[in-house]
Amino acid sequence: MVIPGGHIAPMPFTVTVCHDEEEGVWFVHSSDLPGLNVEATTLDALIEVITDVVPDLVATNIPDRNGLGPMISVCVQHVVNTPRADAA
Repeated sequence: MVIPGGHIAPMPFTVTVCHDEEEGVWFVHSSDLPGLNVEATTLDALIEVITDVVPDLVATNIPDRNGLGPMISVCVQHVVNTPRADAA
């Protein structure tokens, strides 16, 4: 993606989240951003927590932020596994 001024936009940090049915919480399963280990009771609340802590984690864990620009993009994904049609 090209942003105004002809610069290439940095790729977002990818965060994969999961839901623990037994504990009733959403949590970060994996992340491109070191140190991102948070949980919350709802997916919306988890996204809010992620949004709040990412700037500090980037400042602490990624000292060379030259390619990031003024905004930090985060892609939050939840992968769902479903049975195959022929497995029923």
